[in-house]
Amino acid sequence: MYNLRMDKIKKPRLYCFSPAVMLATLTIEIILAIYTFWKYKLNAVTKIVIMLLICLALLQWAEYNVCEGAILLDNLGWAKLGYIAITMLPPLGIHLIYEISSDKRRWIPVLGYTFAAMFISYFLLEANGIKSGACLGNYVIFETSRASECGMVCIITAYYLRQLLMRMLGAKPPVNIFGVL
Repeated sequence: MYNLRMDKIKKPRLYCFSPAVMLATLTIEIILAIYTFWKYKLNAVTKIVIMLLICLALLQWAEYNVCEGAILLDNLGWAKLGYIAITMLPPLGIHLIYEISSDKRRWIPVLGYTFAAMFISYFLLEANGIKSGACLGNYVIFETSRASECGMVCIITAYYLRQLLMRMLGAKPPVNIFGVL
């Protein structure tokens, strides 16, 4: 007779921030960065893509160390490093868009890097800018100080909205392939 209970084997679940997924993502990002460096001629676009992949890998490594135990740095050090990596993603993305589109206005990417440098300085130099990091299964939480929460959340939100708005205002209208509108 077929036993239905034997059919229900517990399988490990892979969540977004499970250690196996973090290490797999980290490995893929490092391999892609090395492959891009090795395969393609180094120009501005490939350098930015490599930096994007390195920042993504650094973020994965920081999250892994927050969740699984700190290697080389303490939990707070990895939380700060993760914040630095994630802060660099929008300016690198905007810079990549400008390089691919051959847009000659360099002040927007420069402004993005300037704002990123300001955030990085805050996260590194403010004693209570980031208090700790916690791994909660499906996500990693970085605890910030109460004094900086409202101000930093507002500033970060304004920063990302500004990046989007500047790109939308500076972008050429999309090509209408359907002839409608």
